[in-house]
Order: sequence, then structure tokens, then C-alpha cells
Amino acid sequence: MAKRSASGYRVFTREHLERVELIKKMQALGFSLERIRRMIELKFTHGHSGQNVREGLRQKLEAIDGQIEDLKAFRKEVREALRTCERSLEVHASEDFCPVLELTRETTPSGVH
Repeated sequence: MAKRSASGYRVFTREHLERVELIKKMQALGFSLERIRRMIELKFTHGHSGQNVREGLRQKLEAIDGQIEDLKAFRKEVREALRTCERSLEVHASEDFCPVLELTRETTPSGVH
């Protein structure tokens, strides 16, 4: 805990500032505050956090790779829907007709809107 000056202000050491910088960097890498707390606790109480951080980074990278794959699949779906709309607009004179919405209507259970 930071000490207080005579006027009541907290006085932070270089170690406090480095810890805040580390926390911000870890947050930017996507770690939760709870995970950061545990890593810092290991570092300062047991003196070893490298393996823990490496494992956390490995898990984070796997999660990001999964998200990228999901986004690629979603991008493909959106691209296909756009192509379907563009082809439809070339054929139909009415801009009110949207085959994507028509497909949605066909797959929605009756009575549900």
C-alpha cells in the first residue's frame, strides 16, 4: 500500500508505477483483472510467474485464433448474402424484395415473427 505524505496525498514508488504499467499492458493483451492479480501474486510471493504468463498467453492466443475462425466463417456468410441480394436486384425491378429476408421468413417457425 502506498504511504501518505504529510498533507495526506499518497506517495507512489517506482515499483507501484511499474506494477500499474504491467497491469495496463496485461489488460491490453486481453487478460482479466483476476488473472493479472494471480500472475502478480505468483511473481511477488513465489518469485516465478514466467511459466504462468506463458501459459496464459498461449491460452489467449488459442482463444483469438478461435475468434478469427468464427469471424472468417461469419464474413463468408455475409459475403454470400450480399451476392444473393445483388443478383436479386439485377433480376427484380423492385428494390423492396430481399431474398435473404425471404429465406429467413421461410425458415422461421409459423406463428413466430
